[in-house]
Amino acid sequence: MQDRKPNVEIVEKNNLEISQDKKKSITITDQLGRVIELRKPSVLDQYRIVEILGGELSSNQVYMGMIIPLLFVYSIDGITVVFSKKTELEGLIKRLDEEGINLVVKAVNENFNISNFEEEKEKIKK
Repeated sequence: MQDRKPNVEIVEKNNLEISQDKKKSITITDQLGRVIELRKPSVLDQYRIVEILGGELSSNQVYMGMIIPLLFVYSIDGITVVFSKKTELEGLIKRLDEEGINLVVKAVNENFNISNFEEEKEKIKK
């Protein structure tokens, strides 16, 4: 198997579904050749993850720290990622596996302001 280096491409898109503002869309390609599009989750998505996970898990800082970058996964190979229950979120984790998750975390940390996202999430939980 050929050793491929991840490819990260920044693409600006105007998407009213996410926000009225112009939002950044990051496209990354992992070593398996999967094209993963990342976008900042909407406020509604942030509310939904708390509901999906329930109070105990959503208040677990370690768990949420692992989950938050995955909320940025908008699509994989052009197929939109949607989850409305915990098992679907777990399916995304399984599908990305360690390699995909590590690349997503790296791209999110380098291209999105996670500290502001964390502050917004804390406001939502109150």
